[in-house]
Amino acid sequence: MTLLRGLVGQVLILVLISFSALAEAPRGRWETLGTLVLTEGLGPHTLRLPENMKQTTAIRLATQGRDVLIDRIEIGYATGRVDHVAFAAEKPLTLSGNEASEALAVRDIEQILEVVTVHLRTNASGPAPQLTIAGSVIGEFKASEPHPVSQARGDTASGKHVELDVYYATTRLRALDRVKHNRPMASFNGQQGPGLTLGKAVVTVPKERDVGTIPRPSLDFVLLFRKEDPSREFTLAKVDVLDAASFQRGMGNQANDAKRYKRQALIFVHGYWVAFDDALYHAAQLAHDMAFDGPVVTFSWASRGSAASYFYDRETARGSNGALRDLLAEVAKNPGIDAVNIIAHSMGNDPLIEVLKEQVAIKESGGQPIPMKLKEVVFASPDVPRSAMEKLSGKLQSMLGASGTLYASGSDIALKASNILAHERAGYVSTNVPPLILPDVDTIDVTRASWMFSLGHSTFSQRRHIIDDLELLFSKRQRPPHERYKVFRPVDLASGQRYWRYEQ
Repeated sequence: MTLLRGLVGQVLILVLISFSALAEAPRGRWETLGTLVLTEGLGPHTLRLPENMKQTTAIRLATQGRDVLIDRIEIGYATGRVDHVAFAAEKPLTLSGNEASEALAVRDIEQILEVVTVHLRTNASGPAPQLTIAGSVIGEFKASEPHPVSQARGDTASGKHVELDVYYATTRLRALDRVKHNRPMASFNGQQGPGLTLGKAVVTVPKERDVGTIPRPSLDFVLLFRKEDPSREFTLAKVDVLDAASFQRGMGNQANDAKRYKRQALIFVHGYWVAFDDALYHAAQLAHDMAFDGPVVTFSWASRGSAASYFYDRETARGSNGALRDLLAEVAKNPGIDAVNIIAHSMGNDPLIEVLKEQVAIKESGGQPIPMKLKEVVFASPDVPRSAMEKLSGKLQSMLGASGTLYASGSDIALKASNILAHERAGYVSTNVPPLILPDVDTIDVTRASWMFSLGHSTFSQRRHIIDDLELLFSKRQRPPHERYKVFRPVDLASGQRYWRYEQ
């Protein structure tokens, strides 16, 4: 397992650098951020920028002195995100004279750099060359504002990990509390509970990790020999049960304090084969990698968290729509929240679509649907019948005021299996049938975004380009997808319908 994870990591690093090479010229003007003196030794050589306030969309390097060969670069941002840019073994980044490199780590969303670490190919002996690091700057934070976005989320200001608050609403049965750090920690199993339980967890996220990954100890017996390490793995620092007033107060305060997503909330609905703790980790990973600093809530229905429980999970997911409706109503009541974004994954789309159809039916019959303050609704790999989503056709925007995005795939092995069991899954793209297209939902075929050693079922949260697209979607609400992000190409069918396809 460790070897496999290592291989996966190497593949991801190589893919990331290939994406950087394909990226368009970054926005902004080039400004020097700092100079690094390359002393003797292979390094790593690190430039820290604790007072940097400039928002950049890329970096580039230049050397003064002799030639420098670089194997890889790590760029740490104020959000806690770390980008790894690696170069092929036979073709390291070579800097000669005063020539600058091409733009590296190009992003559509501006970031504040905190640290740049350079790993050299050859020993820096002789006169110590200087390495100038420049950023493509498009703006600057005012000194009166909190500098790192991570501070707005309450992350740790230093160290090798950050802490994220993740609120939760679960229909699971509460189990015996665990004890961690000499205090009780709430625990929930895969059985259906008596009602909806609200609470808040604190999830630690290691700063040095690849975007889209959730590192955890590979085998349970590892924990018998060492403690979980927050600098290497996702861990739970706290899991508390809250009453409704405390739940609302915490969310409202975070929504008001947010800088990037002011007065917005994000609700994540997990899919099949997900334990309670894993649902918290997944929500934290999405929030961290999207730099979402508003309140994040995971709706955790009673999945047993095992591969053999597909039909059990399908029934409990379908039966949790009432609890999800209650959560949406609860979040919308918060006076500090103006907009609610939802990401539903896999089987978690079942209760969400049922709630949406129910509210549409109420409005169509002349009734008053519950206020939900919906902004963006993302249907990620929906493991639901096409016919269920088709009943929302043209009604998501007109009836509920929300915009929709559907990520579908033909390389999703889990959905392919589900398609055999249950037929015509909304998130599956077959070779003979185009993806599901609805008038007010942008359908994006991410088949080609899947990569080696992946089941293709969580591409939306694992691949850098898709995470960045979510970040752009929620922060700017820009449409159509190809104007938001150039990796998506419009595909026009003879019927006049259009969808988008991921193209490297």
